[in-house]
Amino acid sequence: MRRRQCRWVVLLLLGIEARSFAGNDDEHLLGTDAALTGGAVTATVFDGSAIYYNPAGLAGARANQRLDVSGTVYALRFYRASGFLRSTQGPTADLQATEFVPVPSAVTYVRPLSHNVNVGFGIFAPRLSDLTNRAVMAVPGASGEDDWVFVVSANKASYRAGPALGWHVNDDLRVGVALLGMYDTEGGAAQFAGGQRQADGASSQFYTASQVFNTYRVGALLSLGVQWKPASKVWVGATVVSPGLSLYSIYRVTTIEASAGQYVPGDASSHTPDIRFSTPPRFRLGVAYQLGNGWVSLDADVQTGMTDSELMLHREPVWNARLGGRLRIGPLLSVGAGLFTDRSADSTPTQLGQSKINFYGGALGLEVGKEFQVKEDDTVKPLRFTTTLALRYALGVGDVGGLVVRPMTAQEPVETSAQNAVMSAVIHELGGYIGAALSF
Repeated sequence: MRRRQCRWVVLLLLGIEARSFAGNDDEHLLGTDAALTGGAVTATVFDGSAIYYNPAGLAGARANQRLDVSGTVYALRFYRASGFLRSTQGPTADLQATEFVPVPSAVTYVRPLSHNVNVGFGIFAPRLSDLTNRAVMAVPGASGEDDWVFVVSANKASYRAGPALGWHVNDDLRVGVALLGMYDTEGGAAQFAGGQRQADGASSQFYTASQVFNTYRVGALLSLGVQWKPASKVWVGATVVSPGLSLYSIYRVTTIEASAGQYVPGDASSHTPDIRFSTPPRFRLGVAYQLGNGWVSLDADVQTGMTDSELMLHREPVWNARLGGRLRIGPLLSVGAGLFTDRSADSTPTQLGQSKINFYGGALGLEVGKEFQVKEDDTVKPLRFTTTLALRYALGVGDVGGLVVRPMTAQEPVETSAQNAVMSAVIHELGGYIGAALSF
């Protein structure tokens, strides 16, 4: 995908995408096990979310058939980048917004293929964001007032869907494989403007640059997993996820740059087969230890770096860790809790709109079940309904690229009065999860 070369501010706007202010690769916890434990499930997952986290877990499904429907009821985020716009004269303006997004996260179905092989199909939404950020600043001067405005509206969604197979080799070993299709979309609009107003209200000079962009990409990835029991109370899990292979992409960007002396519109688009890697390989390793009617699990997650200038992709190597546990306190009642990191693979910001935000958080929830005997026959398994309720909180801290502006003068263009700067940012994220499962 080749992007049009634009002038200074318009080029900066090209870097402003939904990823700049939203969560990272594990923005949402997918499935009941992950929601209860903060995602520490590589060695223990056995519900439908195993298709995403570790397909070997499908072999541990305990029912003849299982249907899971789950979703983050809401994702509430509070964004603040202090001093995003900053004047050398002293005034500052924060970039801030509140985002409220309902998020469907996973739908899965699992059933046996033979006495030791289970198959499943799942649809997952690991990322979804839709927000608008604003920063507005007025700087009084000797000859009037300098006004600066920055607005970015961005959205991003990622979906994974496909079949998986889990093989129960023996009581101590399970293996699995999943082939997931990828659909990623992002888009938004950004505008930067500056101008000078005289005391009588007249404008002596102004500059504005805006952009609207959309991208769509389809592809596929392969996931291989294993769960192994080396000791009586210990399970080890590992997952290898291949690089995501992009197969087709659509891209379009429209830009406008205008000032008192010029007007420069632009439009570029592409609809092309785009066979290239668009996500790096991923490796998960987990160890779980059984404690009475529950277990404690520790997970590590590593991704390599990846760079593709045509995709404007610059990912650094990144690792994450998760610690969680689950306790059964009754035949049909379980509680769980976990801690997690969701660190960013983005490069350190150097210009307007770029960001690097690391998230640290926890999850807490419970699962309640109810059984119905459909026949008066002990050989027929009862229907089991389970409902899961959980909360997730994450604190995001890091840096974003902002602007420092100088007083405008008649001798220099408005657009040259602004220079890149790096500002600190804080994001509070609160998510509520509800899931339902039917086993029969």
